[in-house]
Amino acid sequence: MEHNLKDMFYQFGHEEIFLTPADIKELFFSKISRFDTDYISKSVETRYPTIDRYRNSEGRQTTKRYKIPIFTQTINEDGEEILKATFKPAIGRPYVFKAKEVFSESEYSDYNLISIQSEGNTLPF
Repeated sequence: MEHNLKDMFYQFGHEEIFLTPADIKELFFSKISRFDTDYISKSVETRYPTIDRYRNSEGRQTTKRYKIPIFTQTINEDGEEILKATFKPAIGRPYVFKAKEVFSESEYSDYNLISIQSEGNTLPF
């Protein structure tokens, strides 16, 4: 899960990603039936103790409308494969994964460097 989360941050360049346990199962573990949402919740809370579910302005956990960054694959009329970054709308009580909490300090400084350079369309690789 850690590797998949880091990949999402690198691929989409966001500072926050909202995901419920059901989203994590669908995106990362859809072919592994023994990983249920309770197991994923416990894993998130154990691995990332500072990550919490979304809270409203009053500090209460609440349902939120959010968008999950994903890639969609299409084939145009010439038969060429096109990969496009899109957002899947969702509603739930998501965990708020912050890049600063998912990456180590050195990884986060590299992440910031890459995301800043990608905004100017010059990537270091």
